[in-house]
Amino acid sequence: MATAIEIDVEPLRNIELDMSLDGDPDFDIFEAFEIASGNRGPKIDPYPEFHRRREEQPVYRVPDDEVPAYMNASGDRENYIVYRQEDVCKIAQDSETFSSVHHAEGIGLFFGHSILEMMDEEHTLHRRLIQNAFKRRDLAHCKDNLIPEAVNEMIDAFADRGHANLASELTLLYPVRVIEAMMGLPIEHVEWFHRRAIEVISIQSDTERALLSSQVLKSYFEQVIEIRRKHSGGGDLITLLVEAEVNRKQLRNDEIIPFLMLLAPAGAETTYRATGTLLYAMLANPDQFEAVKKDRSLISKAVEESLRWDPPLTGLGRRTTRDVEFQGVKIPAGSNVNGCLASANRDPDFYEPAGTVDEFDLFRPRKPNLTFAGGAHVCLGQLLARAEMETALNIVIDRLPGLRFDPEHRDESFMTGEVWRSPNKLPVVWDRA
Repeated sequence: MATAIEIDVEPLRNIELDMSLDGDPDFDIFEAFEIASGNRGPKIDPYPEFHRRREEQPVYRVPDDEVPAYMNASGDRENYIVYRQEDVCKIAQDSETFSSVHHAEGIGLFFGHSILEMMDEEHTLHRRLIQNAFKRRDLAHCKDNLIPEAVNEMIDAFADRGHANLASELTLLYPVRVIEAMMGLPIEHVEWFHRRAIEVISIQSDTERALLSSQVLKSYFEQVIEIRRKHSGGGDLITLLVEAEVNRKQLRNDEIIPFLMLLAPAGAETTYRATGTLLYAMLANPDQFEAVKKDRSLISKAVEESLRWDPPLTGLGRRTTRDVEFQGVKIPAGSNVNGCLASANRDPDFYEPAGTVDEFDLFRPRKPNLTFAGGAHVCLGQLLARAEMETALNIVIDRLPGLRFDPEHRDESFMTGEVWRSPNKLPVVWDRA
Protein backbone atom coordinates (compact mmCIF):
# COMPACT_ATOMS: atom_id res chain seq x y z
CA MET A 1 0.00 0.00 0.00
CA ALA A 2 1.28 3.45 -0.91
CA THR A 3 2.37 5.65 1.97
CA ALA A 4 -0.13 8.37 2.81
CA ILE A 5 1.07 11.86 1.87
CA GLU A 6 0.90 14.41 4.67
CA ILE A 7 -0.60 17.70 3.51
CA ASP A 8 -0.69 20.84 5.61
CA VAL A 9 -4.18 22.32 5.13
CA GLU A 10 -4.12 24.57 8.19
CA PRO A 11 -3.08 27.80 6.36
CA LEU A 12 -6.03 27.37 3.95
CA ARG A 13 -8.59 27.33 6.73
CA ASN A 14 -8.20 31.11 7.03
CA ILE A 15 -9.76 31.63 3.59
CA GLU A 16 -13.22 33.14 3.94
CA LEU A 17 -15.56 31.36 1.54
CA ASP A 18 -17.71 33.55 -0.70
CA MET A 19 -21.29 32.50 0.11
CA SER A 20 -23.00 35.05 -2.15
CA LEU A 21 -24.41 32.32 -4.44
CA ASP A 22 -25.87 30.26 -1.61
CA GLY A 23 -28.54 32.70 -0.45
CA ASP A 24 -31.60 30.89 -1.82
CA PRO A 25 -32.34 27.87 0.42
CA ASP A 26 -34.85 26.48 -2.10
CA PHE A 27 -32.42 26.42 -5.03
CA ASP A 28 -30.84 22.99 -5.56
CA ILE A 29 -27.94 23.40 -8.00
CA PHE A 30 -27.49 19.62 -8.35
CA GLU A 31 -31.12 19.09 -9.33
CA ALA A 32 -31.00 22.05 -11.71
CA PHE A 33 -27.89 20.69 -13.37
CA GLU A 34 -29.35 17.20 -13.80
CA ILE A 35 -32.47 18.67 -15.39
CA ALA A 36 -30.36 20.75 -17.78
CA SER A 37 -28.28 17.68 -18.63
CA GLY A 38 -31.37 15.74 -19.63
CA ASN A 39 -31.12 13.36 -16.70
CA ARG A 40 -34.54 14.10 -15.26
CA GLY A 41 -37.83 13.32 -16.94
CA PRO A 42 -38.31 11.03 -19.97
CA LYS A 43 -35.54 8.77 -21.17
CA ILE A 44 -33.33 10.22 -23.91
CA ASP A 45 -31.69 7.63 -26.19
CA PRO A 46 -29.64 9.17 -29.04
CA TYR A 47 -28.18 5.85 -30.21
CA PRO A 48 -30.84 4.96 -32.83
CA GLU A 49 -30.15 8.34 -34.47
CA PHE A 50 -26.37 7.83 -34.16
CA HIS A 51 -26.75 4.45 -35.87
CA ARG A 52 -28.83 5.92 -38.69
CA ARG A 53 -26.39 8.76 -39.27
CA ARG A 54 -23.40 6.42 -39.19
CA GLU A 55 -24.98 4.34 -41.94
CA GLU A 56 -26.70 7.00 -44.05
CA GLN A 57 -24.98 10.34 -43.36
CA PRO A 58 -21.63 9.63 -41.66
CA VAL A 59 -20.63 13.28 -42.20
CA TYR A 60 -23.62 15.46 -41.45
CA ARG A 61 -23.82 19.14 -42.31
CA VAL A 62 -25.98 20.61 -39.55
CA PRO A 63 -28.55 23.12 -40.85
CA ASP A 64 -27.85 26.59 -39.53
CA ASP A 65 -31.14 26.76 -37.65
CA GLU A 66 -30.48 23.41 -35.91
CA VAL A 67 -26.94 23.92 -34.63
CA PRO A 68 -26.77 22.78 -30.98
CA ALA A 69 -25.27 25.15 -28.42
CA TYR A 70 -22.51 22.70 -27.47
CA MET A 71 -20.88 23.13 -30.91
CA ASN A 72 -19.96 26.72 -29.97
CA ALA A 73 -21.45 27.97 -33.20
CA SER A 74 -20.73 31.57 -34.06
CA GLY A 75 -21.19 33.82 -37.07
CA ASP A 76 -21.42 32.15 -40.45
CA ARG A 77 -19.31 29.07 -39.70
CA GLU A 78 -20.45 25.75 -41.10
CA ASN A 79 -21.08 22.97 -38.60
CA TYR A 80 -20.59 19.23 -39.08
CA ILE A 81 -21.00 16.05 -37.04
CA VAL A 82 -18.86 13.02 -37.93
CA TYR A 83 -20.06 9.54 -36.88
CA ARG A 84 -17.68 6.76 -38.03
CA GLN A 85 -14.85 5.45 -35.89
CA GLU A 86 -12.08 5.90 -38.46
CA ASP A 87 -13.03 9.53 -39.04
CA VAL A 88 -13.55 10.44 -35.39
CA CYS A 89 -10.18 8.85 -34.62
CA LYS A 90 -8.51 11.15 -37.18
CA ILE A 91 -10.19 14.17 -35.61
CA ALA A 92 -8.92 13.17 -32.17
CA GLN A 93 -5.38 12.42 -33.35
CA ASP A 94 -4.71 15.30 -35.76
CA SER A 95 -4.67 18.43 -33.60
CA GLU A 96 -3.00 20.50 -36.33
CA THR A 97 -5.91 20.07 -38.71
CA PHE A 98 -8.62 19.83 -36.05
CA SER A 99 -7.87 22.62 -33.62
CA SER A 100 -9.31 23.14 -30.15
CA VAL A 101 -8.94 26.94 -30.28
CA HIS A 102 -12.72 27.31 -30.48
CA HIS A 103 -12.92 26.51 -26.75
CA ALA A 104 -11.80 30.11 -26.15
CA GLU A 105 -15.26 31.20 -27.37
CA GLY A 106 -17.06 28.85 -24.97
CA ILE A 107 -15.71 27.44 -21.75
CA GLY A 108 -12.61 29.60 -22.08
CA LEU A 109 -14.76 32.57 -21.09
CA PHE A 110 -15.45 30.82 -17.80
CA PHE A 111 -12.25 28.83 -17.12
CA GLY A 112 -9.62 31.14 -18.59
CA HIS A 113 -6.92 30.39 -21.18
CA SER A 114 -6.32 26.68 -20.59
CA ILE A 115 -4.52 23.83 -22.34
CA LEU A 116 -7.86 22.88 -23.93
CA GLU A 117 -7.56 25.78 -26.38
CA MET A 118 -3.77 26.01 -26.65
CA MET A 119 -1.91 24.89 -29.76
CA ASP A 120 1.62 24.07 -30.96
CA GLU A 121 4.55 25.14 -28.73
CA GLU A 122 2.33 26.86 -26.16
CA HIS A 123 0.30 23.69 -25.67
CA THR A 124 3.38 21.44 -25.56
CA LEU A 125 5.09 23.55 -22.89
CA HIS A 126 2.05 24.00 -20.67
CA ARG A 127 1.00 20.39 -20.96
CA ARG A 128 4.53 19.31 -20.00
CA LEU A 129 4.57 21.66 -17.03
CA ILE A 130 1.19 20.45 -15.81
CA GLN A 131 1.88 16.81 -16.66
CA ASN A 132 5.15 16.81 -14.73
CA ALA A 133 3.31 18.03 -11.65
CA PHE A 134 0.37 15.75 -12.30
CA LYS A 135 2.55 12.67 -12.80
CA ARG A 136 4.39 13.36 -9.58
CA ARG A 137 1.02 12.91 -7.96
CA ASP A 138 1.55 9.30 -6.99
CA LEU A 139 -1.34 7.39 -8.59
CA ALA A 140 -0.72 4.52 -6.18
CA HIS A 141 -1.33 6.94 -3.30
CA CYS A 142 -4.65 7.97 -4.86
CA LYS A 143 -5.67 4.38 -5.50
CA ASP A 144 -4.63 3.09 -2.07
CA ASN A 145 -5.58 6.08 0.05
CA LEU A 146 -7.56 9.02 -1.36
CA ILE A 147 -10.03 7.09 -3.50
CA PRO A 148 -10.84 4.35 -0.94
CA GLU A 149 -11.22 6.96 1.79
CA ALA A 150 -13.68 8.95 -0.31
CA VAL A 151 -15.71 5.93 -1.47
CA ASN A 152 -15.87 4.40 2.00
CA GLU A 153 -16.89 7.74 3.49
CA MET A 154 -19.90 7.87 1.16
CA ILE A 155 -20.88 4.23 1.73
CA ASP A 156 -20.61 4.63 5.51
CA ALA A 157 -23.61 6.97 5.35
CA PHE A 158 -25.99 4.30 4.00
CA ALA A 159 -24.36 0.87 4.41
CA ASP A 160 -26.60 -0.17 7.33
CA ARG A 161 -29.76 0.94 5.56
CA GLY A 162 -29.91 -1.88 3.02
CA HIS A 163 -31.01 0.34 0.15
CA ALA A 164 -29.76 3.48 -1.60
CA ASN A 165 -29.66 5.50 -4.78
CA LEU A 166 -26.01 5.06 -5.74
CA ALA A 167 -26.19 7.87 -8.30
CA SER A 168 -26.97 10.60 -5.77
CA GLU A 169 -25.42 9.03 -2.69
CA LEU A 170 -22.14 7.68 -4.10
CA THR A 171 -21.13 8.41 -7.70
CA LEU A 172 -22.13 12.10 -7.57
CA LEU A 173 -20.15 12.72 -4.40
CA TYR A 174 -16.94 10.72 -4.16
CA PRO A 175 -15.02 12.00 -7.25
CA VAL A 176 -15.16 15.60 -6.02
CA ARG A 177 -13.93 14.45 -2.62
CA VAL A 178 -10.93 12.86 -4.39
CA ILE A 179 -10.17 16.00 -6.42
CA GLU A 180 -10.49 18.17 -3.31
CA ALA A 181 -8.10 15.90 -1.40
CA MET A 182 -5.60 15.92 -4.29
CA MET A 183 -5.64 19.72 -4.26
CA GLY A 184 -5.06 19.67 -0.52
CA LEU A 185 -8.14 21.73 0.32
CA PRO A 186 -9.71 21.62 3.80
CA ILE A 187 -12.46 19.05 4.14
CA GLU A 188 -14.84 21.71 5.45
CA HIS A 189 -14.60 23.39 2.00
CA VAL A 190 -15.80 20.30 0.10
CA GLU A 191 -19.51 21.05 -0.11
CA TRP A 192 -18.89 24.68 -1.11
CA PHE A 193 -16.27 23.56 -3.65
CA HIS A 194 -18.62 20.94 -5.13
CA ARG A 195 -21.42 23.46 -5.64
CA ARG A 196 -19.10 25.91 -7.38
CA ALA A 197 -17.77 23.15 -9.66
CA ILE A 198 -21.32 22.16 -10.66
CA GLU A 199 -22.32 25.79 -11.26
CA VAL A 200 -19.33 26.50 -13.49
CA ILE A 201 -20.23 23.68 -15.89
CA SER A 202 -23.91 24.65 -15.96
CA ILE A 203 -23.08 27.11 -18.74
CA GLN A 204 -25.95 26.21 -21.04
CA SER A 205 -28.61 26.03 -18.32
CA ASP A 206 -27.68 29.15 -16.32
CA THR A 207 -24.98 31.21 -18.02
CA GLU A 208 -25.16 34.12 -15.57
CA ARG A 209 -24.75 31.87 -12.53
CA ALA A 210 -21.92 29.95 -14.23
CA LEU A 211 -20.05 33.19 -14.91
CA LEU A 212 -20.51 34.42 -11.34
CA SER A 213 -19.39 31.08 -9.96
CA SER A 214 -16.30 31.03 -12.17
CA GLN A 215 -15.29 34.41 -10.76
CA VAL A 216 -15.84 33.18 -7.21
CA LEU A 217 -13.89 29.97 -7.81
CA LYS A 218 -11.02 31.80 -9.53
CA SER A 219 -10.76 34.15 -6.56
CA TYR A 220 -10.67 31.17 -4.22
CA PHE A 221 -7.89 29.46 -6.21
CA GLU A 222 -5.96 32.73 -6.34
CA GLN A 223 -5.92 32.79 -2.54
CA VAL A 224 -4.96 29.12 -2.30
CA ILE A 225 -2.07 29.56 -4.76
CA GLU A 226 -0.71 32.61 -2.94
CA ILE A 227 -0.81 30.70 0.35
CA ARG A 228 0.99 27.74 -1.25
CA ARG A 229 3.72 30.02 -2.57
CA LYS A 230 4.40 30.99 1.05
CA HIS A 231 3.47 27.75 2.82
CA SER A 232 4.09 24.48 0.97
CA GLY A 233 1.33 21.92 1.37
CA GLY A 234 3.94 19.18 1.32
CA GLY A 235 2.58 17.11 -1.56
CA ASP A 236 -0.77 18.45 -2.76
CA LEU A 237 -1.36 19.06 -6.46
CA ILE A 238 -1.52 22.85 -6.16
CA THR A 239 1.83 22.97 -4.39
CA LEU A 240 3.30 20.72 -7.09
CA LEU A 241 1.96 23.04 -9.80
CA VAL A 242 3.35 26.07 -7.97
CA GLU A 243 6.76 24.40 -7.73
CA ALA A 244 6.75 22.77 -11.20
CA GLU A 245 9.59 23.89 -13.45
CA VAL A 246 10.55 23.05 -17.03
CA ASN A 247 13.39 24.86 -18.77
CA ARG A 248 13.61 27.10 -15.68
CA LYS A 249 10.06 28.31 -16.26
CA GLN A 250 7.42 28.15 -13.56
CA LEU A 251 3.69 28.58 -14.00
CA ARG A 252 2.10 31.92 -13.22
CA ASN A 253 -1.16 32.13 -11.27
CA ASP A 254 -3.14 32.82 -14.44
CA GLU A 255 -1.69 29.64 -15.95
CA ILE A 256 -2.39 27.44 -12.93
CA ILE A 257 -5.95 28.61 -12.30
CA PRO A 258 -7.43 27.52 -15.68
CA PHE A 259 -6.06 24.01 -15.10
CA LEU A 260 -7.64 23.88 -11.66
CA MET A 261 -10.88 25.21 -13.15
CA LEU A 262 -10.81 22.28 -15.59
CA LEU A 263 -9.93 19.73 -12.94
CA ALA A 264 -12.77 20.69 -10.61
CA PRO A 265 -15.57 19.86 -13.09
CA ALA A 266 -13.73 16.69 -14.15
CA GLY A 267 -14.53 15.28 -10.74
CA ALA A 268 -17.97 16.86 -10.59
CA GLU A 269 -18.94 15.64 -14.04
CA THR A 270 -16.98 13.10 -16.08
CA THR A 271 -15.91 10.57 -13.44
CA TYR A 272 -19.26 10.80 -11.68
CA ARG A 273 -21.08 9.85 -14.86
CA ALA A 274 -18.55 7.20 -15.92
CA THR A 275 -18.72 5.44 -12.55
CA GLY A 276 -22.50 5.54 -12.60
CA THR A 277 -22.52 3.95 -16.06
CA LEU A 278 -20.14 1.21 -14.90
CA LEU A 279 -22.38 0.35 -11.96
CA TYR A 280 -25.49 0.45 -14.15
CA ALA A 281 -23.85 -1.93 -16.64
CA MET A 282 -22.95 -4.34 -13.85
CA LEU A 283 -26.43 -4.25 -12.33
CA ALA A 284 -28.15 -4.61 -15.70
CA ASN A 285 -25.97 -7.60 -16.59
CA PRO A 286 -26.00 -9.77 -13.45
CA ASP A 287 -24.20 -12.71 -15.10
CA GLN A 288 -21.24 -10.49 -15.97
CA PHE A 289 -21.43 -8.88 -12.52
CA GLU A 290 -21.13 -12.32 -10.92
CA ALA A 291 -18.12 -13.10 -13.12
CA VAL A 292 -16.44 -9.88 -11.94
CA LYS A 293 -17.15 -10.69 -8.29
CA LYS A 294 -15.47 -14.08 -8.71
CA ASP A 295 -12.52 -12.74 -10.69
CA ARG A 296 -11.56 -9.17 -9.82
CA SER A 297 -9.02 -9.12 -12.65
CA LEU A 298 -12.03 -8.61 -14.93
CA ILE A 299 -12.74 -5.19 -13.40
CA SER A 300 -10.37 -3.37 -15.77
CA LYS A 301 -12.14 -5.03 -18.72
CA ALA A 302 -15.51 -3.96 -17.30
CA VAL A 303 -14.24 -0.38 -16.99
CA GLU A 304 -13.00 -0.26 -20.59
CA GLU A 305 -16.19 -1.82 -21.93
CA SER A 306 -18.37 0.65 -20.02
CA LEU A 307 -16.30 3.55 -21.39
CA ARG A 308 -16.83 2.17 -24.90
CA TRP A 309 -20.47 1.21 -24.45
CA ASP A 310 -21.72 4.58 -23.16
CA PRO A 311 -19.12 7.36 -22.70
CA PRO A 312 -19.97 10.21 -20.31
CA LEU A 313 -19.55 12.78 -23.09
CA THR A 314 -20.92 11.88 -26.51
CA GLY A 315 -18.94 14.32 -28.66
CA LEU A 316 -15.55 15.92 -29.25
CA GLY A 317 -15.56 19.50 -30.55
CA ARG A 318 -12.87 20.83 -32.88
CA ARG A 319 -12.41 23.49 -35.62
CA THR A 320 -10.78 22.81 -38.98
CA THR A 321 -7.63 24.76 -39.84
CA ARG A 322 -7.71 23.69 -43.50
CA ASP A 323 -10.12 22.14 -45.98
CA VAL A 324 -10.65 18.44 -45.28
CA GLU A 325 -12.74 15.62 -46.70
CA PHE A 326 -14.46 12.68 -44.99
CA GLN A 327 -16.55 10.05 -46.78
CA GLY A 328 -16.68 12.21 -49.90
CA VAL A 329 -17.93 15.26 -48.00
CA LYS A 330 -15.74 18.38 -48.16
CA ILE A 331 -15.47 20.40 -44.95
CA PRO A 332 -14.14 23.96 -45.37
CA ALA A 333 -11.42 25.45 -43.19
CA GLY A 334 -12.85 27.29 -40.20
CA SER A 335 -15.77 24.91 -39.76
CA ASN A 336 -16.90 23.54 -36.40
CA VAL A 337 -16.64 19.75 -36.36
CA ASN A 338 -18.03 17.47 -33.67
CA GLY A 339 -16.63 13.94 -33.63
CA CYS A 340 -19.40 11.75 -32.19
CA LEU A 341 -17.49 9.63 -29.68
CA ALA A 342 -20.55 7.63 -28.68
CA SER A 343 -21.25 6.64 -32.29
CA ALA A 344 -17.60 5.86 -33.00
CA ASN A 345 -17.43 3.63 -29.92
CA ARG A 346 -20.26 1.50 -31.34
CA ASP A 347 -19.08 1.33 -34.94
CA PRO A 348 -19.58 -2.28 -36.11
CA ASP A 349 -16.86 -1.83 -38.73
CA PHE A 350 -14.33 -1.56 -35.90
CA TYR A 351 -15.68 -3.39 -32.84
CA GLU A 352 -16.44 -7.09 -32.68
CA PRO A 353 -18.76 -8.92 -32.76
CA ALA A 354 -20.40 -6.43 -35.11
CA GLY A 355 -23.89 -7.60 -34.24
CA THR A 356 -23.55 -6.84 -30.52
CA VAL A 357 -21.92 -3.38 -30.46
CA ASP A 358 -24.96 -1.88 -28.73
CA GLU A 359 -24.66 -4.37 -25.88
CA PHE A 360 -22.40 -4.25 -22.84
CA ASP A 361 -20.04 -7.24 -23.02
CA LEU A 362 -16.83 -7.14 -21.01
CA PHE A 363 -15.69 -10.32 -22.78
CA ARG A 364 -15.68 -8.80 -26.28
CA PRO A 365 -12.27 -8.55 -28.04
CA ARG A 366 -10.39 -5.62 -26.53
CA LYS A 367 -9.92 -2.62 -28.78
CA PRO A 368 -9.19 0.98 -27.78
CA ASN A 369 -12.12 3.33 -27.31
CA LEU A 370 -12.17 7.07 -28.03
CA THR A 371 -13.81 8.19 -24.80
CA PHE A 372 -10.76 10.17 -23.61
CA ALA A 373 -9.99 11.40 -27.16
CA GLY A 374 -6.38 11.01 -28.31
CA GLY A 375 -3.33 12.70 -29.75
CA ALA A 376 -1.84 15.81 -28.21
CA HIS A 377 -5.09 16.65 -26.41
CA VAL A 378 -5.75 13.23 -24.90
CA CYS A 379 -7.32 13.62 -21.45
CA LEU A 380 -4.68 14.22 -18.77
CA GLY A 381 -6.86 12.67 -16.08
CA GLN A 382 -7.69 9.40 -17.84
CA LEU A 383 -5.50 7.25 -15.58
CA LEU A 384 -7.01 8.82 -12.48
CA ALA A 385 -10.55 8.35 -13.84
CA ARG A 386 -9.91 4.67 -14.53
CA ALA A 387 -8.39 4.23 -11.07
CA GLU A 388 -11.44 5.85 -9.47
CA MET A 389 -13.83 3.61 -11.41
CA GLU A 390 -11.93 0.41 -10.65
CA THR A 391 -11.51 1.23 -6.97
CA ALA A 392 -15.14 2.23 -6.53
CA LEU A 393 -16.38 -1.03 -8.08
CA ASN A 394 -14.04 -3.09 -5.92
CA ILE A 395 -15.24 -1.43 -2.73
CA VAL A 396 -18.91 -1.63 -3.71
CA ILE A 397 -18.53 -5.38 -4.22
CA ASP A 398 -16.78 -5.77 -0.85
CA ARG A 399 -19.16 -3.66 1.19
CA LEU A 400 -22.56 -4.23 -0.43
CA PRO A 401 -22.94 -8.03 -0.77
CA GLY A 402 -25.61 -9.27 -3.12
CA LEU A 403 -25.96 -5.81 -4.68
CA ARG A 404 -28.82 -5.66 -7.16
CA PHE A 405 -31.40 -3.30 -8.56
CA ASP A 406 -34.24 -2.59 -6.15
CA PRO A 407 -37.00 -4.70 -7.76
CA GLU A 408 -39.66 -2.17 -6.73
CA HIS A 409 -37.89 0.64 -8.59
CA ARG A 410 -35.97 -1.16 -11.38
CA ASP A 411 -38.04 0.38 -14.17
CA GLU A 412 -37.22 3.87 -12.89
CA SER A 413 -33.52 3.48 -13.72
CA PHE A 414 -32.18 3.97 -17.24
CA MET A 415 -29.29 5.49 -19.19
CA THR A 416 -30.17 8.93 -20.53
CA GLY A 417 -28.80 12.17 -21.95
CA GLU A 418 -27.95 13.57 -25.39
CA VAL A 419 -24.63 15.33 -24.73
CA TRP A 420 -23.81 13.99 -21.26
CA ARG A 421 -24.65 10.34 -20.57
CA SER A 422 -25.25 8.55 -17.27
CA PRO A 423 -27.99 6.68 -15.42
CA ASN A 424 -30.72 8.95 -14.10
CA LYS A 425 -30.70 7.02 -10.81
CA LEU A 426 -29.38 3.76 -9.37
CA PRO A 427 -31.93 2.39 -6.87
CA VAL A 428 -30.34 -0.68 -5.28
CA VAL A 429 -30.66 -3.11 -2.38
CA TRP A 430 -28.14 -5.54 -0.88
CA ASP A 431 -27.93 -8.30 1.72
CA ARG A 432 -27.43 -7.11 5.28
CA ALA A 433 -25.80 -9.34 7.87
